[in-house]
Amino acid sequence: ADKVPSEAEDKVTVRFQVIDEGIGIPEEAQAKLFQAFSQVEASTTRRFGGTGLGLSICQRLTELMEGEIGVESVPGEGSIFSATIAFKIDEEQTFTSDGHDLDGLNILLAFRDDDMRALAPRYLEHWKARVTTVADIDKTTRLALEAIENGSPFDIICLGSGWPFDQQIDCVQSLQAETSLSSTRYVVACRSRVKAERKDMANTVYVDADPLRRADFIKSVAVAAGRASPDVEYDESEIPRNTGDLPSVAEAEAMGQLILLAEDNLTNQDVIRRQLNMLGYTMEIANDGKEALELFNAKSFAILLTDCHMPNMDGFELTQSIRESEQDGGSRFPIVAITASVMKEEVDRCFAAGMDDCLAKPLEMKKLNATLRKWMPAPVGGVAEAVIDLDMASATEKSESERNSDGADGVDGVDGAIDPAALKSMFGDDDATFKEILKGFIDPAVSDAGDIESAFADRSADGVAKAAHKLKSSARSVGANELADLCQDLEMAGKAADWGEIDNSAPRLASVVQRVVAYIDRL
Repeated sequence: ADKVPSEAEDKVTVRFQVIDEGIGIPEEAQAKLFQAFSQVEASTTRRFGGTGLGLSICQRLTELMEGEIGVESVPGEGSIFSATIAFKIDEEQTFTSDGHDLDGLNILLAFRDDDMRALAPRYLEHWKARVTTVADIDKTTRLALEAIENGSPFDIICLGSGWPFDQQIDCVQSLQAETSLSSTRYVVACRSRVKAERKDMANTVYVDADPLRRADFIKSVAVAAGRASPDVEYDESEIPRNTGDLPSVAEAEAMGQLILLAEDNLTNQDVIRRQLNMLGYTMEIANDGKEALELFNAKSFAILLTDCHMPNMDGFELTQSIRESEQDGGSRFPIVAITASVMKEEVDRCFAAGMDDCLAKPLEMKKLNATLRKWMPAPVGGVAEAVIDLDMASATEKSESERNSDGADGVDGVDGAIDPAALKSMFGDDDATFKEILKGFIDPAVSDAGDIESAFADRSADGVAKAAHKLKSSARSVGANELADLCQDLEMAGKAADWGEIDNSAPRLASVVQRVVAYIDRL
């Protein structure tokens, strides 16, 4: 298929061609081809033909799409059948081709098959990668070490399927044993029949070679380089929960599983830390973008989860700084935004800044787990695991909410102050964790509410907006939705300097906070 030049700005015209190097068709017989149940001649039908319906159906479909279909043929040489169709551009959809950002990557291809060794580099070079090929898998280690000595180390080493699977694995393990190759990533093309034998090795991506499709191969290289998200398939309703000891920071760093969290809100730090710990991950926490950048430069992290709005340096500036450091090539570091705003403008701004994914606060355990599984290895090691059954938690949310709102606790005026369902979506059925998080929420919330009231007294609309944003985020994280909604109203009114709305909403703040505190105190 080829794109055809067109003057229409809202359409793309494509010509599809099928080239047949067969017997060809006489000119006088070509007009019959698109008639139903018609063939060139009876003898042709017997020897080469079918029912005579295929081209008629193609013509009808093409006409329905307002296109054109035709044939060019020379007897004895073959035929070219073509269909030209104009497609309207969908302005609301974004499209990603099978290409990925491989610009600047230095790749070593070890392919035994001569044809693939000639073809695969063209796939990668089209997307601006630099490629070296070798026909002998046993030479990969020597070439990789020589590349380091020459100042141009390989970012990715790809092993073709021409060798036994065990030999491929031995090669990867031998390469990984070289400390100077610790930052190298690997792509192993292997047969589908050995799928069950594939070992979960760090920094290694497998791709099916039955056949090795161009799009799959390109994506596997991009995934290995951290420039694309892998496809993840697993049962979201049952999420492994860590019940053993977490790896230390040094251990997690060595395993390629250390997470960097940039978040200025103490309550959010506590909530996200607990969620990550429940999933078996260890993290370092930065209170703002500046601290996060210093940690990023000092240690080896697997992924960054960053708030967008922080003091000193926000998440957008942090991301841009990291992306600038990658301009000399190498792997793209995964960055995921965690934001209280899911407005399209905010999400678009995240991706424009160079972030790879976006999660909305409060972080639901399913979505957090799925995102981590997309961008980094699952926790490994001798960690005892239980299962967080979020479907079962969902089934109990209504009855739990009803129990908490029927006055059975003997506390009046606090119904609905906290939504248990919100906490269940983040932690499953873990009452002990709920209580710890809620108890830790009180002091920061009272302090933030005091900041709002001070800004209100000073008639500082900007101060109201900033303090309300901070409390909104933490309130939402613990299921204090009424308080979060009120803070959102105050934030928006503050940004717009709408004193009518501020004067209407601010006096309600103290009573709403008191209801939340009373709810938590009764636990």
